Amino acid sequence: MSITGLRLPLITLMAGFLMVILSPARALAFDVVVGQQHLITLTGPVERLAIGSPDIADAQLLGSSEIRVLGLKPGATNLIVWRRDAAGTETRETFPIAVVPDIALVRALFRADPALVGLSITAAGPRAILAGSAASIASLDKSRALAKAALGGPGLDVSTIAGAQTVGV
Repeated sequence: MSITGLRLPLITLMAGFLMVILSPARALAFDVVVGQQHLITLTGPVERLAIGSPDIADAQLLGSSEIRVLGLKPGATNLIVWRRDAAGTETRETFPIAVVPDIALVRALFRADPALVGLSITAAGPRAILAGSAASIASLDKSRALAKAALGGPGLDVSTIAGAQTVGV
């Protein structure tokens, strides 16, 4: 088959892919930091809404088409929104929500301590990930303790100790 013969199927495939991605029926997922808010503004009036796990996030209708989502604790949930268009057809959208820990304080503590310079912490959904290379076991223990104290629990630790070697038996 020639390149010219592949052009039409490729264009058709790309158009279908774009229609799926840009479809208004697909709601966007978003992250909310614990204790912070996210506003969703929709194009039409909302009839009702429901949050899957009200202990993880709270949702409140602020006007006819604006919703405030507040992150309460790390976790994953979803928001379902029901709307009715001008023709009277009801539509439903589901917004996946990840409430992520507030790691700004831990990052600041890591930057302020020279022993923790090689380490970093990032949010990945409802968990925090400790990564990088610690100068010593003591500095790694300190970073773990700071992260646990600030985030209220353990996260995922993929960090290493600089110069550490394993010896096979």
